[in-house]
Amino acid sequence: DATGNLPVLPVNAVEIAPGSPRRVYVGTDLGVYVSNDDGANWLSFNDALPNVVVDDLDLHLPTMQLRAATHGRGMWQVNVAGTGIYLTSMDGGEVVGIGGTEEISWFNAGLAGTVTIELMRDWPDGAWESLGTDAPVDESFPWTVNGPPTTTARVRVLANDNPGVGDTSRADFTITQPAIHLLQPQPGEEIGVGVPLTILWERVGVQGAVQVQLNREYPAGSWVSLLTVADPDSLEVAWLAEGDTTEHARLRVISLELPDLFGEMDGDFSIVTPELALLSPAGGEVWEIGEDHLIEVATRGLRGLLRYFVSRGDPIHWRPISSGVPVEEPFTWTVVGPPSAAARIRVAFYQPGSLFLSDSTAATFEILDPAYVRDGGAALPKEDVLTGAYPNPFNSVTEVSFGLATPGEALLRVFNIEGRLVRSLFAGRLEAGYHRVSWEAGGLASGVYFLRLDTHAVTRTRKVVLTK
Repeated sequence: DATGNLPVLPVNAVEIAPGSPRRVYVGTDLGVYVSNDDGANWLSFNDALPNVVVDDLDLHLPTMQLRAATHGRGMWQVNVAGTGIYLTSMDGGEVVGIGGTEEISWFNAGLAGTVTIELMRDWPDGAWESLGTDAPVDESFPWTVNGPPTTTARVRVLANDNPGVGDTSRADFTITQPAIHLLQPQPGEEIGVGVPLTILWERVGVQGAVQVQLNREYPAGSWVSLLTVADPDSLEVAWLAEGDTTEHARLRVISLELPDLFGEMDGDFSIVTPELALLSPAGGEVWEIGEDHLIEVATRGLRGLLRYFVSRGDPIHWRPISSGVPVEEPFTWTVVGPPSAAARIRVAFYQPGSLFLSDSTAATFEILDPAYVRDGGAALPKEDVLTGAYPNPFNSVTEVSFGLATPGEALLRVFNIEGRLVRSLFAGRLEAGYHRVSWEAGGLASGVYFLRLDTHAVTRTRKVVLTK
């Protein structure tokens, strides 16, 4: 229990001062309190800050500004550095590789002269070993990491001209044999020419730039540089597969700081001609509106998104039915109207600037309204229906669909929003079944219109929107 004499208040945030591990700041419902003895005793630390709720604290390194976020009274900050040295790197949690170079850095608060930098490999029972004895107090120290490996290392920086002044890592860091592990692509994968591939790797104790290399005919071929990644912390890069196809390609990632260190695939991958084929629907199927149907495709070498489209008549006019589905995921379409006796499905893959593939249904299939019955292979509605217009909204031309349950007279007209007749689309006798009429809206203004179907049995209306 570190409550000590702290008032009985909610504590909302805690910060520990680097270089002074026994100094603790807490944000409470009555401002900020500080303890210099690990919480045994507490003092109010509300310099220029009213007694308000402090929701969060942040001790910013390297400036040593203590910042408080209050509830309703804005932000507040004060410098709490005093005089001293405060480590800002190698302060715990890092993983550094033997043979690499790491910067040991610190914040100097008001000191002059030089510092000594020391390392302990087995905290807290090991011995301190010197890394440098006369480093300028205002500079960082480049350390060429040496072995042996350890998981409990700490460093300290001591002011040579001010005995007792310095700072030590607040937590352990790790010294290890450096390694790079290539994670993607995996052996056996197929990558299509013109298809983007994200190359992934992980670093263990390795910093600095890396180079990605490709061997197209492993092991007989030569390694060729694809690209250099300068970001010292980067773990991925995008590559657009190009060049000749091959079944024996391999990738590796090389450290430019340690040229003998690299991560390489342990098996071949293939660079192939990309392929896309639509398997179903193949034509002749009957899909009812509201049903779920799997649209089956076969791909080779593709990564990214597939887009699916439907056309409901002749001439073919493709309309999207998906915004993008990952290549590796199946796509199930919940069938929507209007009905069609000549529907087709299309699937497409598009990589801007490099690749476009598509395939579509070889023969038409039927989209059927469940309100229809079938009579000798023909789709018949159970009652007279006005299915609607497609597309809707439309620009100049749309196709109006309707159906008759029995042979008879039909009158199909268009009215504007004021109820005035603007077009007569059909008037006459029709057989029972599903019918379509094309409406060319030339000469009409943009706006809302109403389709009206009159038969001997019913009157049906549908709203359509004309946009120009």
